[in-house]
Amino acid sequence: MLTKLKTSPNDTKNLFRNLLLLKHLLKKVRLNETLSLDLTLGSGQVFRWRKIDDSWLGPIKGSAVLLRCNKNVLEFRSNPELKEDDIRWFFMLDLDYRRVLDTFPKDQITQSIMKKYNGLRIVRQEPWDCFIAYIISSGISIIAIESVLDRLSASSSSICENDYCIRLIPQPNELLNMKRPTAKFLGRKWTYLVDFAKRIVNGSLDFEVIRKQSYQDAWSALLYGKSHIKGIGPKVADCVLLFAFEKMEAFPIDRWVFRGLAKYYPSLIDVNPKKTGLTVKGYERVSEKARNYFGHYAGIYQEFLFEHMRSGSDLS
Repeated sequence: MLTKLKTSPNDTKNLFRNLLLLKHLLKKVRLNETLSLDLTLGSGQVFRWRKIDDSWLGPIKGSAVLLRCNKNVLEFRSNPELKEDDIRWFFMLDLDYRRVLDTFPKDQITQSIMKKYNGLRIVRQEPWDCFIAYIISSGISIIAIESVLDRLSASSSSICENDYCIRLIPQPNELLNMKRPTAKFLGRKWTYLVDFAKRIVNGSLDFEVIRKQSYQDAWSALLYGKSHIKGIGPKVADCVLLFAFEKMEAFPIDRWVFRGLAKYYPSLIDVNPKKTGLTVKGYERVSEKARNYFGHYAGIYQEFLFEHMRSGSDLS
């Protein structure tokens, strides 16, 4: 949750002037590849990031972080203070995207979409935060997800950077001890969050076990096995495996990606593209075909396709 601390209307100009001054005091991370903060942090893969002027403010590893890209330099300021390695970790700057993108199919559509959204990267997310966001996400818009996360975090501790504060998502014990905001808040998703928190606290769900599994084993375990979590379906399982566990072959298929596959890659669709959803078996078949076609880093291309379809633009 991002809130502005109390200031009078006359303080607004001073606040943004201070932000501008801060930009000259930021630490610097040298970039070897293009990074677009707008595409990456505004793509819907990660939540609770806000654009302020030409900078972005959000949480990384429990710190409030202000970020700005200046050509081949990523500038940042954080509170509590983070190291350059933490920023590199978040943006996966250890992953050579030029090599990754070169593994994708050479067809005109794929190459055009990659070129159009050059600078979009997958970010690493903390598993707890990622699970919470995506359990909530089912069936609602990105704006609604942000709103629910803000409300869920309203009573949590906050971290601040230059008069702006972010409230952290409550940790497992905090969630179990907090009062439900309203009697019907989140409906049955609330019970899913509570059950998930209980399993983390009692140790019956171990993130490190998921991390060490192969993609297919981890996906199956989340849906059917020992790692199963109430409220996790095939798409949400793929989202958390991609964004929190670096299973790069995970290929989340929501309505935007399904429409993109139907429009640009009809040979990968063996179900009626006019249907509004996929059965689990149908999802598995389409996912397998997509992973086979796009390769080990299929999840990265999925984010390119998702962004393109959500933008509503055409390929030039």
